[in-house]
Amino acid sequence: MSDNRERADPVSFVSSIFKFSIATWINAALYAAAVFAVNLFIDKTIHGPYDLMISAAITLMSVVTIGLDHAYIRFFHEPPSGAENYKQISAAGILTSLISLTAVSAVVLLVIPNQIGMIFFEGQRDVILLISTCLITLFMVIIRFFNITYRMKNNVLMFSVVSISLQFFTRLFYILGVLVKPNLITLIMFSLIGLGGFTIYLFLSKRKDMLPERYKMSYKAYVPLIKYGAGLAPSSVLLWGNQLVNKLFVEAGLGDGALGIFSFAALISQALGIIQGGFANYWSAYIFENYNNEQERIKRMHDFVMFPMMIMMCLLILLSPVIFLLLSNYAESRSIFGIMLIAPLLMIIAETTVYGIEIAKRTYLNSLGSLICFAVNVLCCIIFIPGFQLVGAAMALAVSTAAMFIFRTAAAQRFYRTIPSYAKTSVSLIVITSLAVMSCFFDGEYMLISGISAAAILFYIIIYKKECVRLIKLFSEILGKRGKK
Repeated sequence: MSDNRERADPVSFVSSIFKFSIATWINAALYAAAVFAVNLFIDKTIHGPYDLMISAAITLMSVVTIGLDHAYIRFFHEPPSGAENYKQISAAGILTSLISLTAVSAVVLLVIPNQIGMIFFEGQRDVILLISTCLITLFMVIIRFFNITYRMKNNVLMFSVVSISLQFFTRLFYILGVLVKPNLITLIMFSLIGLGGFTIYLFLSKRKDMLPERYKMSYKAYVPLIKYGAGLAPSSVLLWGNQLVNKLFVEAGLGDGALGIFSFAALISQALGIIQGGFANYWSAYIFENYNNEQERIKRMHDFVMFPMMIMMCLLILLSPVIFLLLSNYAESRSIFGIMLIAPLLMIIAETTVYGIEIAKRTYLNSLGSLICFAVNVLCCIIFIPGFQLVGAAMALAVSTAAMFIFRTAAAQRFYRTIPSYAKTSVSLIVITSLAVMSCFFDGEYMLISGISAAAILFYIIIYKKECVRLIKLFSEILGKRGKK
C-alpha cells in the first residue's frame, strides 16, 4: 500500500526517474574517460578491431537471446500460464540463449571462421578472436538478464552497479592491458578477465535474485514468450545495423576525413541519448506494471517529456556556435549538428508513444518498423550523399528515423493511446524539425538561427504552459524535500 501511495506522489514519481538515471550519467563519464584514455594510449589499428569485436558481441547477443530478454520485461509482472513467477521466465530465457549461443558458436568456429574473420577481423582467422567474441557474448547475456531483473524490481542500487560495471569492464578496464603489452590479443584477454570475473562473481553471489531453486516451467509457457520475443528480435539486429549504414556510405563516398566529422557530430548529438537511457530504464517497467489503471498519468507523461526535450533541442541549436568554438578541431560538424539531433530526439519521444505495440503483443510491428528504417536509410544515403555529402548523410539518418517513428507511433496508438493531443505533438515536431533543417542550410547566420531558436523556445513555453508550470513546481518540491533532509 505504501508503495502505491509513493508512486502516486508526483515528487516521488519524478525522483524515481532520476534515480534510474544515475547509472546512465556515470556511464557517460566512464565513456568519456575511456575515449580520452584510448586517444592517449591505444593505437587506432588496435582499438578499431577491439571496438568492432565488442559491437559484434552485442549484435550476437541480440541474435541468440531471440528477443526473450524483451519477453522477460513484458511478462515479469504477468507470467504466462505455466510459469509460476519471473524467476522461471528468467531461467527459460538464459537457458534458451545459452543453447542458441552454443549452436551459433559452433557454426562460427567450425563452419565459417574464414568468412567471419574477413568481415570483422580484416581477414584474420585467429581462433582467439572468434572464441573471445563468443565468450564476451556469453557474459553479456547473463549480465543482461541481471540488469533487467534489478530494473523491474526497482532495485536502483544493484541496477546501477550492474550497468556501471558492464560499461567499465567493456570500455575502460581492458586499457590496462597496454601496461603489459600494447597489442589486440592482450587487450582482449584483459577484457575477458575483467568482464568474465565480474559475471562469475555476480552469478555466484546474486543468482538467487534472478533464478529459481528449481526450474519447472511447462512447455505451454514458452509459446507466448517465444511468440513475443521473436517479434522483437529482428528489431534489435536491424537497429544495430542501421547505426553503421551512414558511416559506411560516408567512408566509401567521402573518405575518412568526412567520416571523422560525421562520427563526431553523431557522438555529440547523443547527449540527448543520455536522458533517454535513464528515463527508459524506469518508464518501461512502470508502463508494463501500471498500463491497466494509470493510462491518464501515462498520457500526461508524453507532454511532460515533449516540453523539456523541445526546449533542450532549441538550446543546443542556439548554443551550437559556442559548443563548436570549444570543440574547434571539429568545427565542420556544426553544419549537420541540428539535423543529427533529430534521430536521438525521436527515440526519446518514442518512449512515450510506442509501448502500445508491446502491450498488445504485436511485437512484429517493431521489427517491421526497424526494417522500414533500415531500408529508407540505405535508399536515402544512395540518393542524398552524392549531392549533399555530409548533409545528405545526416538527412538520411533523420528521415529514416522519422519513418520508423511515424510507423511505430501510428500502430501503437491504435492499441493503447498515450498521446493526449495528436495536433499538438505534430505541430511541435514540425517546428523543431524546421529549426534543425534551417540551422543546417543557414549555418553561419548566427543571428538568424539564434532569433528563430529563441522564438521556438517561447512558442513551446506558450503551448506547454501547464507542463512548464507543473515541472517548475515539481522541481521546487523535490529541492524543498532534499533541503529538509
